[in-house]
Formats: sequence, C-alpha cells, structure tokens
Amino acid sequence: MEQGNPQLVISKSSNIARRAKRVVDVAEAEMENSKDPEYVAKMAAAKDALGQCITPLVIDAKAVATNPSDRIAQRKLRDSTRKLRDAVSGVRVIVSVSAKVQEVPPPRPPLPQEPAAPPPPRPPLPSNDMQEAQMVLEQPPEDNRMAMAAHHLHREAQKWEEEGNELIQAAKKMAILFAKMSQFMREAEEGQPQRSKKELIALAKQIAAASKEVSAYSSKMARDCPDKRVSQTLTQTIERIPTISTQLKIVSTVKATMIGADDPKADMEATETLCGCAENLMSAVRQAVRETEAASVKMRSSANLWKKR
Repeated sequence: MEQGNPQLVISKSSNIARRAKRVVDVAEAEMENSKDPEYVAKMAAAKDALGQCITPLVIDAKAVATNPSDRIAQRKLRDSTRKLRDAVSGVRVIVSVSAKVQEVPPPRPPLPQEPAAPPPPRPPLPSNDMQEAQMVLEQPPEDNRMAMAAHHLHREAQKWEEEGNELIQAAKKMAILFAKMSQFMREAEEGQPQRSKKELIALAKQIAAASKEVSAYSSKMARDCPDKRVSQTLTQTIERIPTISTQLKIVSTVKATMIGADDPKADMEATETLCGCAENLMSAVRQAVRETEAASVKMRSSANLWKKR
C-alpha cells in the first residue's frame, strides 16, 4: 500500500486469501478425521471464524486497488488482514494443543515407612533354552529367515520400556518364542533334532496366544483413538494377525509330521511355508507396535505408557 501499486495489493491479498482458504480446508479435514467431539467443536468455531475473515479482506483489497490514496480503505485493509492473521493463529493453537502429549500424571504419594525387609531372593538364572534364544535374538544367523524376523521384532520392542505396557511384553514374548522355533527348525534341517514334534506344536500355540494378546491390546487402542485415520490403519493391521496366526498353527502341525519322514520335498515345502508365515506374523506385530504407539500419542489415557528406553 505504501508503494501505491494496485496490482501488488491485489496480488498479495489474493495470495493471502488462497492460503487462508487452504487452512480452512485443512481444518475441515481435521474435523472429519477426529472422533473427539470437544476437539471438533473447537476446530469448527476456529474454522468458521477464519472463513468469515476471507471475504472482507478481498473486498478491502479491491477498495485500496481502486483508490490507492484512500486512507480509510487502507486502514480497513490493515484491520481485515490483522483479523485474518489472528483467526489463522486460532486454528494453529487448537491443532498444536491436540498434538501435544498429555501431561505426566502426578507422582505417587510416598509409601508409609516400614521396617526394612530382607532383600528378595535372586531370580533363577535363565535356562539354557532361554540363553540360546537370547543369543539368536542378539546375533541371528543371516541365513535363518525366522531368526532374522525374530531379531527385527525384538529390536522394535526393545525401543520401549515394557513395564506397564502389555503390548511390548507380548511382542517380546513372541520374539523369544520365534527364536526358539528357529532353533528347532535349524536342528531339524541339520538332521540333529533335539526337541520333540509336540514341542514345535506347543510353540506355535504359545505364539498364537501371544498374538491374541497383541490383537486385544491394539484393538482397544484402535477403538479409543480419536484420530480416524490412525484408528483405521491400526485396525487393518490388527485384522491380519489372527489369520496369519491360525495359518502358523496349521503349518506347524504339518511341519511336525514331516520331521523324520521320507519325503524331503514335502518337508522343504512345509519349512518354506512355516518361515513365510512366521515372517508375515512378526512383520504385522512390528507394524502394530509402531501404529499403536502412534495411536497412544493421540490419547490422553495411554500416552504415558510408551516410554523410550
């Protein structure tokens, strides 16, 4: 306006109006995506306030362009620009507040003083099987597909504290069980099976039980998550887990019957199918861990359960 250039006034004002309209569109998308009525109501009010500022800005800009020396028109354009800027800030504040992780709950009150109790007994040392499984998780053989998948799942779960987090506990349990299954498979391939067929079937059942825990916890988070997109994505991931888990139990039973049988081709096919099911299941659980954490960020009640290690 100070330069008295009508074309520049129209150009800049039109650009501001287009950007403001884009903010309105984003606000509408946020409202459609949210299941939180309080958030939707606040966003609707802020969006409407912004929408009502766009037309006056355009009208005032045309008035200044028509008569660049009109001081009253210039003052009106400045006022309408300021109101629009404040309205945009109002939308930004609502989005920013909703994106923040909720406050950490107050610390628990101190427990009453009691006489010092004797230290608890030391936990038993891990069994040889558990030690071997941990070694597989830390340094998996690169040619063992199942062990590599277990390693990746374990590494994903290790990012988070497991205390109070049922999903991380179940994911770590699954990684250990698959590490044990990978050892079973390796021993069978080398012709030195040290475990019974029943143990392979039992491992598959334990994995299915752990996957059910993952599905139950993640399903609750998906239902409670106020963000529709995050909720829908998580739900689609969870729906894959029971199907793959059932396939794993069936294929494990088939593989168990092949051990020691005189049919190398069928045994190899069963091994390939079992490894494929294992990789798919652990991939789905890994994805569920990431997406459940994303859902927890949107929720007040569960955000504090996810703590980085």
